[in-house]
Amino acid sequence: VFKLKTGGQGKGSLADSLLDHCSKQQPVLFGSRQTSLQQLVLKRALDILGPAWRLCDEPRDAWRRLLRLFSLGTPWDMEEAGETPQVYGLQLVAAGKMAFPEYQVTRAHAVFSSRLDLIRYETSRILETELIQATAEKKWDKAKQLFYDIEKLAKSTDALERQERDQQLAPFLRHFSMCGVYTRCRCLGVDVLQRLKEHRHAIKVLQDLLGQKLYCQSRRGHWWDRLALNLEVHLGKPNEALKVLHEALDDPTISPAARHALVTRANRLAVKMPKSVSSTLESLLKLEKWDALPHVEIEGQLAERMVPGRTNLFAARDGSTMEVISVEEVALRHYSMQGYPKGVHGEGSTFRALFGLLCWDVIYVSGVPDAFRSAYQALPLDLHSDCFFANREEHFLKAFKAISESTIQELEEKVAATYGAHCGKSSLVQWDWFSCTDIQEIVRCLGPTVLSRVCELLARQFRHRRSGLPDLLVWNPETNKAKAAEVKGPGDTLSPKQVVWLRELLALGVDCEVCRVTATSSKRLQKRKKNGADERECSEKMD
Repeated sequence: VFKLKTGGQGKGSLADSLLDHCSKQQPVLFGSRQTSLQQLVLKRALDILGPAWRLCDEPRDAWRRLLRLFSLGTPWDMEEAGETPQVYGLQLVAAGKMAFPEYQVTRAHAVFSSRLDLIRYETSRILETELIQATAEKKWDKAKQLFYDIEKLAKSTDALERQERDQQLAPFLRHFSMCGVYTRCRCLGVDVLQRLKEHRHAIKVLQDLLGQKLYCQSRRGHWWDRLALNLEVHLGKPNEALKVLHEALDDPTISPAARHALVTRANRLAVKMPKSVSSTLESLLKLEKWDALPHVEIEGQLAERMVPGRTNLFAARDGSTMEVISVEEVALRHYSMQGYPKGVHGEGSTFRALFGLLCWDVIYVSGVPDAFRSAYQALPLDLHSDCFFANREEHFLKAFKAISESTIQELEEKVAATYGAHCGKSSLVQWDWFSCTDIQEIVRCLGPTVLSRVCELLARQFRHRRSGLPDLLVWNPETNKAKAAEVKGPGDTLSPKQVVWLRELLALGVDCEVCRVTATSSKRLQKRKKNGADERECSEKMD
């Protein structure tokens, strides 16, 4: 038995602790020979593991490369932690435990021009995985070195040649280019440089990213915001930051949420500037002013931290026992008492499910080149690109018109028919979250106009609109009333995406609000219990 200080660590941390323990301990004597702890640990591990085989690298790599090529755009696109999810996924399909929507596979363009091109993409994905892991583990020096290595590759002759070829590909297929992967890595590298306080280098990378128009264009709003932040806060150049914000707000590619974040930053900067400058700034940038969002405050009893890594857990009484619940569950119970007996903490999944069920035939329509390149796709490859709506515009416009002009009964029948025909298939809809009856009730409560507009917002900018939707949707099937709520616990703030969605829903006439849960501390609870016990004791003595 090895005595280690675990402290509830995960498997990786336990392995590191064991290796560290072995390296620090003195050898143990067995007769006249010394056996190190490392050898003992290895022997015990092999005894537990049993016979083990290591595949030859060459055939193993060829097989994995074949699977990766086959699974582009599927849920098993890249192996993780040494596993091969493609094989497991295919086994599930063969066993009838996983199914996909029906659609026409159309491979109009070759993503990779050669075997070498595929290998370069594979190598870039491996580097990306290592960089993500290094940042997740806060190994900043390692992450910096990986980033520098990737920077060199991104500026190599091979990368420049690939960029020329990528110009001929649809934007959503560039995701599978080594240069597209390098761009994602450079975006992550900005965070690494900022962590290491190398802000001038971070600014240079951001300017390079904004200077290209081929890859990751949906992230431009984030790049503009980071550039303005670095110039204003870290380099102390507010005037240059203003120029950046002006240019950013003229960028037609930024999302509504990114625009909100940029306007918020510009407003804060305007307050710090001289009055003559701030008034010119407001006129120049056309800064919007927003009304306050409706909100309600409720109180929850904060539980003692019982789950490692979890914050804002609350205590609630269930009969004679106390249970630990999330901040969203506190809000659900509040709304239940306010006349909304049914509700779901689905965040965006509720509205995405409605979009999927009402627009199923358009999402999986045939005739869009390269949208479906495999028989095992849950979603079209262009879903998260700006091409998604444009590639199906005529079909979508007809669908929105049909939804808005339908009766409630017709919409209920439509979602029921789609639900029955496709339930269980990997898609936008998380089937285990909602019953068909739930969906029909929600349709009845929201109505055709709201549903049509929500579907349109998601279709036009799915990548930007897929998140930020309210945490809760609660409803009353008897009164046909529904309410959407964004729940915030102690210390939580609204993100730009959440603000934008709340304003969109309010404009549509949806009853929605921010629900702020304030905490009563566990110490205060204990004090209340103690005071209650003291009062009972005094009462008994007086009796």
